[in-house]
Amino acid sequence: MNWRVSPDPFPLEPDFAAELETLGRVLLQFYRAVNLLYRQSAAGKQPAWIAGWLDQGKPSALVELQRTPPSKTTSRASSARTFSWAKPAMASPNWTASPAASA
Repeated sequence: MNWRVSPDPFPLEPDFAAELETLGRVLLQFYRAVNLLYRQSAAGKQPAWIAGWLDQGKPSALVELQRTPPSKTTSRASSARTFSWAKPAMASPNWTASPAASA
């Protein structure tokens, strides 16, 4: 799949990074609500334009992957990269997306 994430961390000012940390719980709730709205739209339980708008410009393989029901015990695809947002150990304001450790 040719859907990319930058290999370089996105630099954040320390004040902005601290503000994002305080918003973590609220942002997670927002993410879950938006994800539910998208899934219900794709299933025909909410207006179809929502899923159509969010799917615009994405490769069909990515749309199919994001519409796959989530699994709590296994990853969606063994070859897919997963990302975790983790603050580096040093006092740098950079946050990075890194591949999940293979188990």
